[in-house]
Amino acid sequence: MARRSCPANLAVASSLTLSTALALSGTNTCSGSVGAIAGAILGASFWNWHSDMLRVRARKPAPLRVVITGSSRGIGKALAREFLRAGDRVVVTSRSLADAQAAAAALVGEGVGGAPRSVIGLACDVGDAGSVEALAGAAMHQLGGVDVWINNAGTSGGFQMFKEQSLEVMESVVRTNLVGCLLCTRVALRTLGSQPTGGHVFNMDGAGAGGGPTPGFATYGATKAGIAQLLESVVRERAGKASGREGGGAALHNLSPGMALTDLLLAGATPGTKAAFNVLCEQPETVAAHLAHAQHGM
Repeated sequence: MARRSCPANLAVASSLTLSTALALSGTNTCSGSVGAIAGAILGASFWNWHSDMLRVRARKPAPLRVVITGSSRGIGKALAREFLRAGDRVVVTSRSLADAQAAAAALVGEGVGGAPRSVIGLACDVGDAGSVEALAGAAMHQLGGVDVWINNAGTSGGFQMFKEQSLEVMESVVRTNLVGCLLCTRVALRTLGSQPTGGHVFNMDGAGAGGGPTPGFATYGATKAGIAQLLESVVRERAGKASGREGGGAALHNLSPGMALTDLLLAGATPGTKAAFNVLCEQPETVAAHLAHAQHGM
């Protein structure tokens, strides 16, 4: 039977922010769900990492081999930086090969990760099945395997009432956030599951994942609700298997970064909203440090 983990972090913020949770398969249950904290309650994100998260990835003698989609900027790039600081090897991706390689070069230029080949820039359009398959093959070849795969690529479409949103924007959000997540999760579970050492696949959820409203970001919220449902379905499909995992040991998890000050969050925001976000939000580097450190059981 599928079980939902207790929340690993909560974001206390404005009515635009839904609660965030870390959903891990096969962990302790908690009754009910954490709803959106609405109204004029303003605060800052805080982190309370549950012991289950610390067991997601035990420290190994060898560095982790990590793939992060949508990592040429924002939380994705910050995550790459943190893994590199821990001595891991990382593949950063973008739809544009030039952007991915520029991000990799910038990280090397910062002095994180040691040797230049510790970070590799590859192109990937997460909404294209062939591109995702190519990414998996290239990552396996260049890293010699993958321990952690993080599906971070996403877009908000900007703040806009649903009935006024263009078809092009709607299709772009669904293609990147939902179709992209489905394609990447499927390939990642198969790829990591084929390894004797297994691995962990993480999907980034967000506002809407808990089923609450996301006014002004209706399409975005609908895609994130789909990611939450995907986890529940995969957990149920695995129920009854002795290993509790897919294939050779690939486990699926959802991560929520809370409110992070990224281009995705600020898209379409008014000057007043941006000012509020500056008070409420964590910097991508702060969020990334928590997420990356958790992979090492810290």
